[in-house]
Amino acid sequence: MKRLLDRRFGPAIIFLLIVVVLPVTASGQAPQVNWIEGPGTVGLGDNLALLSLDFEYLFADAADTRKLMRSIGNPVSSRETGLVAPKNGDPWYIVFEYDPVGYIKDDEKEDLDADAIFESIREATEYSNRQRVKQGFSTIELIGWQIEPHYDENTHNLVWALLGEENGEKIVNYNTRLLGRHGYMSVVLVTGLNEFQSLIGNVNGILDSFSYKQGKSYAEYVKGDKLAKIGLTALVAGGAAAAASKFGIFKMLAKGGKAVFLAILAVLSAIWAIVRSIFKRRPETVENVPGAAPAQIPQPAAPKKSMALRAAELVEGGREEDALAFIRAGTRGKIEDPELAGIYYDLLKSSQQISDLLIHAKTYLDLLAEEGEKQTACEVYNECLSLDAKFRPNADGLSKLAQWLATRGQSKAAMQACVQFSRAYPDHPDIPTVYFLMAKLFNEKLNDTVKAKKIVQWLVKNFPDSKQTLMAKKYLAVIR
Repeated sequence: MKRLLDRRFGPAIIFLLIVVVLPVTASGQAPQVNWIEGPGTVGLGDNLALLSLDFEYLFADAADTRKLMRSIGNPVSSRETGLVAPKNGDPWYIVFEYDPVGYIKDDEKEDLDADAIFESIREATEYSNRQRVKQGFSTIELIGWQIEPHYDENTHNLVWALLGEENGEKIVNYNTRLLGRHGYMSVVLVTGLNEFQSLIGNVNGILDSFSYKQGKSYAEYVKGDKLAKIGLTALVAGGAAAAASKFGIFKMLAKGGKAVFLAILAVLSAIWAIVRSIFKRRPETVENVPGAAPAQIPQPAAPKKSMALRAAELVEGGREEDALAFIRAGTRGKIEDPELAGIYYDLLKSSQQISDLLIHAKTYLDLLAEEGEKQTACEVYNECLSLDAKFRPNADGLSKLAQWLATRGQSKAAMQACVQFSRAYPDHPDIPTVYFLMAKLFNEKLNDTVKAKKIVQWLVKNFPDSKQTLMAKKYLAVIR
């Protein structure tokens, strides 16, 4: 972000950006941070992992993360790899740290004793409190588990959440440990108790876009790799104690008041709008993000349904361009939520991005077919044909479309879908079903009994054991 600003804005504007977005340290000076603005992909660690961010977030690299932690009274570990914060100034942030302890065996996954672990964390937190007092910050009182520790052996993620209190305010830190081949990535969300539940979707969406680089993932362990001397229990106990030190929230929110901060953010938002318009909203990529080695950007996991809700809110607010950028950055072309796919289709249609619309429509039709959304699927298919007569959906969606169009009385469109299917997918298991439908359409709707009989005879010859062929034989008797 600062690299862009240096080319177009003077020191006064850059200083304003730094001051309004950062808390003030105990010494009264705000640290200088080179924020990277989403959407884009950022690197974590030394050629270790990648993280895709949508346009709602800002990212600080390892060095700047340490500056920020010191500024709010949190001890640093030298393992920090980055920090994510919301652009809108909401009081939460996520800290990423990596510890190369070696490969952690997950054989303790059934034996996590939450009560015993919590007692050990209480003692460890006392040290952190002594450090905070020395720096002039308040202490943390641990209350209990907000979410007890649990391990997902499919993703190799260890998750828990601690509930604490600072100056009478209840605060939650939500922890995830992303196990890798040579160590683990620690991810800590710090926020207030009231905001915690509403932010789980945001955090999961961010973590879904996390990926270790090739050769660094947990599944790529090979015999002979360094083994960690700790298990899952020790990882929670030690990690939770360390994470408790990060309870400190941005002090400007607590002392300055959210209303004051949001007023400042209005100025900041205006500046960001100018920057986006000048640079045409070009996202940061792996090639121009500090600390990220050139590599193929991996596809993130399937998006959460909350993405559809956020995209819909942007559309309702008249921010169609932002909604498009949000969906593209968050999915990288892989959409598995029908609702989100529908929003994206409508946005492409309204912005006249026909080429992208026709490509996306194939995915959208597949999702509609899976959900049994007959009316919408037929409408989308007809719209795409009107834009490009050669448009052809994928096999499964096209097979169902042919049948749905026929039941809706759209005989010509149904026949076109059947012909498309028979030419494009001659070896598909649905071929007998599609040909039998063609025979019925010729006989009942197009008054061509000759073609209807030929199709049935062809089915009997080529698919003698098919269920559809048996039905076609009986149907042959009624063709006149």
